[in-house]
Amino acid sequence: MNEERKEEQSGNEEGGVSIKEIFRIIGKKIWYVLAGTLAVTLAAVLIFMFAINPAKQSKSMDFEINYPASAEEKYPDGAAFNYRDIVSRGVIENAKKKDEKFASIDVDKLYKDKDGITISASRKSENENYVYTISLKTSYFSGVDMEDFILQIGESFKDFIKGKAQDLDFKINSFEDTSYRNQLDLLKSKKEALVKEYGKWIKKYGEGRIVNGKSFGDLLNDVTTAFDDNAFSFIENTITVSGYEYFNKDVTAKAIQDRIDFLNAEKRLLIKKLEKLNGTNTASGYAVVKQQGEDEEGNTIIIMPPEDSSQAIAERLAVIETQLDVLTDDEATVAQIAEYGENNLTPYFNALNAQAETLKQVISSLYGSDTVLTFDTKNFRKEGDTSIVIVGVAVFVVSFLVLSVVAYFVGKKSAKAKKSESHSDKPLEGGENEKSE
Repeated sequence: MNEERKEEQSGNEEGGVSIKEIFRIIGKKIWYVLAGTLAVTLAAVLIFMFAINPAKQSKSMDFEINYPASAEEKYPDGAAFNYRDIVSRGVIENAKKKDEKFASIDVDKLYKDKDGITISASRKSENENYVYTISLKTSYFSGVDMEDFILQIGESFKDFIKGKAQDLDFKINSFEDTSYRNQLDLLKSKKEALVKEYGKWIKKYGEGRIVNGKSFGDLLNDVTTAFDDNAFSFIENTITVSGYEYFNKDVTAKAIQDRIDFLNAEKRLLIKKLEKLNGTNTASGYAVVKQQGEDEEGNTIIIMPPEDSSQAIAERLAVIETQLDVLTDDEATVAQIAEYGENNLTPYFNALNAQAETLKQVISSLYGSDTVLTFDTKNFRKEGDTSIVIVGVAVFVVSFLVLSVVAYFVGKKSAKAKKSESHSDKPLEGGENEKSE
């Protein structure tokens, strides 16, 4: 009976294992399990902390930007604003140069990684300003204060905008090589452009806004007095009546004679046209009659006759006669025409170019003082990394379970080996007798 119970018990042990037996085996090696679990957990935490997380972690900050033309989304030169310019290579290089503590940043590697530095833009409604978010990948900024570097990117972009304002050029560049008529037209168009530009700023800030020690109202007045309408009318009348309008400082006696020949040819042609229109010989004593009328607002204006009318031809003939009286190819006339531009046009050219330079400095100062970047420094965020606590807990649990299973099987195998060894050492019943027999 006892032998049958032993066989049954032995069969149960081989057929299944009780929970109690599992915990008993693991308990014998619990310190090995815990030591191994802690070692694996520590290794995993260190790997995530110093290798995996830094490789994919980024830090970001939000900011807003306001400058004189930000509402129109344009740069000082009129080009369309592109927020990606904020993290352009030139801006980043300039930010790096602002402080020696940024010298370790490898800009080449930063830009080879599409996620090295990124920027995004968003706004809640059309009436609100855009909020821009700069993100920097942590692995490229070892030992660098990333928050400070993002702030320096903002300062560098301010320099970028101000630089565009400083690059503005309102001056007249090509002037003396063209005819006096073209020079006069250039002066007129330049004055109108400067007045229009100041008008734009006055509309935005008002005449009382002080920039570089002067109000916009005074600055506009400086432009209008630099080349007023009376000066324009006087010069225009002079160069038209005298025929100087076709020449410049490089005039020659031959050029004057060529012009005289052209005027005489034009005169003969117009006289023939006029005789044909009138049906009589009116070569001498043609009269110029200017008609007056009113515009839509009731102002008195001169009504110009049709180009091919007898009146228009008479007017042109009168101008030709006056020019032929003035123009001669002698040295005195050549010298007089050559000096006319320098004495009468160049002073206004210099005055308007000075006003153009003043306008440039005014705009540059505006962009320097009114370009403001507002950073949300309280919201400097880490993104893209895995929580070390979660990693530690997960690795601890998994490694504990795995090592417990390993400990169980190792313990069970060891127990079987010992049991087998003990059975082999026990003498068999009657063994001695059998041997003796």
